[in-house]
Amino acid sequence: MEKIILNGKEITIRKLAPKDLKDAKKFADYINDLIEEDVYLSVNKKYSLRDETVFLKSQIEKIKKKNNVFLVAETEKKIIGVSSIDRMNGKQGHIGLFGISIAREWRRIGLGTFLIAEIFEMAKNGFDPSIKMITLDVIAKNEPAIHLYRKMGFKKVAVLPKYFRHRGELLDIVVMNLYL
Repeated sequence: MEKIILNGKEITIRKLAPKDLKDAKKFADYINDLIEEDVYLSVNKKYSLRDETVFLKSQIEKIKKKNNVFLVAETEKKIIGVSSIDRMNGKQGHIGLFGISIAREWRRIGLGTFLIAEIFEMAKNGFDPSIKMITLDVIAKNEPAIHLYRKMGFKKVAVLPKYFRHRGELLDIVVMNLYL
């Protein structure tokens, strides 16, 4: 667990843990706020408490098996960001899928940079066997995210035209990789 100060508030950065199952509502509220905001997430309907509990259980199981690393950022007992790397299966088991989300009022102040740096540190020892590459996809129009990912070492490897539907529009996806 680590504490940082951003916007004059103390933020706790910690690993996802089995005790979080008791606070599944907090996680559901967080993801549902992002869904309501209509950010670039692949999910488009709100999570029930049951949905979120199932998701958290699956992430905790993957962590136990060293197939996932997952960080939570919270302040005043409210989740404000999450980041994870999830190992792919089989012949793609050397690849980790990266994800990050941050609550609206906590964007563009350094939290994303901090979470990414921390999750990369966790990834170095959190997988057995280790992963060799981290991949992500991002909406081509999401320039702040692309800038952040480039800053953190990701390289653009492909563009998938009209791959993501958002607000009735088909948007391009940029695939980015980071080799460890």
